[in-house]
Amino acid sequence: MAYNMTWTGTANNLYDLTYSLNDLTYNLIGIGLVVAIFIFVYSKTLDRSTGSAMMAASFTSSIIGTLLWYAQLLPFYFLTIVTVLFLISVIVRFMET
Repeated sequence: MAYNMTWTGTANNLYDLTYSLNDLTYNLIGIGLVVAIFIFVYSKTLDRSTGSAMMAASFTSSIIGTLLWYAQLLPFYFLTIVTVLFLISVIVRFMET
């Protein structure tokens, strides 16, 4: 399948290029970025407990996801998933004994 990529020569800045590529890939660039940030933060904070690592990773992902949603690089349903994951991790973290 061939894509119409004539807009790449007329893109004014990096945001236009990223927005157009994200639109062509059906938001996979924004989702991939949030998932990569989640995995990175989770792996770096795993030396604490699993609940703390999940809470830190989901909090960071929800903040970055909110910024990407505001820039129209992330769909709202994925932001909702990450935010609900954060709320669940907070509940699990404070309910464990």
